[in-house]
Amino acid sequence: TFPNAVSHRIFVRDLGWQDLPGRRVWARPLSTGAVVRYAVRRESSGGGLCAPSPDPRAGVKTIDRFGPDAGALWRSTATANQFVRDESFLNWRYVDSPRDYRRFGAYRGGELRGFAVVGHAVKHGVSSGFLADLVAPEETERVALLRRCVAELAPGTDALIALVPHGHRRAFLRAGFLPTHKRIRFVGKSLDGRVVPGANWHFTLGDFDWGKPAPGAWVT
Repeated sequence: TFPNAVSHRIFVRDLGWQDLPGRRVWARPLSTGAVVRYAVRRESSGGGLCAPSPDPRAGVKTIDRFGPDAGALWRSTATANQFVRDESFLNWRYVDSPRDYRRFGAYRGGELRGFAVVGHAVKHGVSSGFLADLVAPEETERVALLRRCVAELAPGTDALIALVPHGHRRAFLRAGFLPTHKRIRFVGKSLDGRVVPGANWHFTLGDFDWGKPAPGAWVT
């Protein structure tokens, strides 16, 4: 789970959960004004996702629903310490959800070589696009998908934020992302003795609820 400062003490001190390695939040600022506004703690008042439009980048296309090729791509890259991201999960999480997610695939020779999901929320007064998921084994597709997600954000959005796997940092730097001082804390409870605090856990912002849902909406 992803505790706050109060619940962390209860989980770890009273219930025997373990701290897992935290993840630093990276951000791709979208304007100089957004950086200044964040520094002086002035809340944002705009931004969001653009109206759907034709894909502007060669080789990157909108995904309406995830197919077996997305599930096969995830299985080819999955690690032991990672939640399942097959096509059934991806459609449930990002297509059938009432929250507005935009989904993109990177193709080469007609073959799916990577996919990304982007959403938007206002958190702590910051209008943020967030990279909900990214599966792309090769750097070329990672960079193309990240740039496509940036292009999906409307004027007035402050930044696109992400949790960056260790092996993907160069691609994120190429796409204009920088590490921030913000970290997300994780804790886990061992059910069979296999929770390893030092393991290379893989999380994305789609693994937990980001922002406040609309009234009447369900969240995963």
